[in-house]
Amino acid sequence: MMLPASQEVGLQCLLFDDVDQRFALEVSYVEEIILPRQIIPVPLSPRFVEGIINLRGRVITVLSLRELLELKGERERPAAIVVLKIPEMDLALEACGIVSIENFQTGIMAEEDPEEDGNRSPVKGVLQHEGFPVNLLDMERLISLVVEYDYQDTDEVVGR
Repeated sequence: MMLPASQEVGLQCLLFDDVDQRFALEVSYVEEIILPRQIIPVPLSPRFVEGIINLRGRVITVLSLRELLELKGERERPAAIVVLKIPEMDLALEACGIVSIENFQTGIMAEEDPEEDGNRSPVKGVLQHEGFPVNLLDMERLISLVVEYDYQDTDEVVGR
């Protein structure tokens, strides 16, 4: 579903790859991009928490989109870590490859309905870039998934 021209967006996004998919993250949520470093596993953490890193004295929780979105495919070694700019939270995402920073003026091609069938996906919608789909991340949904996760549910944790 294409949005009408009156609802077109003007977004500047960081494009990055994870597994076999491309993602877009509004640059206003990007603090910095760093090279991969040792990620320290956190025992009994949810599957989507890869672990923590120390970045200049800050402890940052590194999340896996692959696990959050339950993506199929072989796990690849991250090529970068995208540190997020979120007040009162120190979070980062693994990225298998950084593509570019792009401006999108053409609107969202298909928008996800957050209320449809209990959709809790952090994907806001799908953009087009060079003829290919790009999943636009909704940071508010992503943060709510992390914050509202039932950390007592032992079936979903990993004994690392």
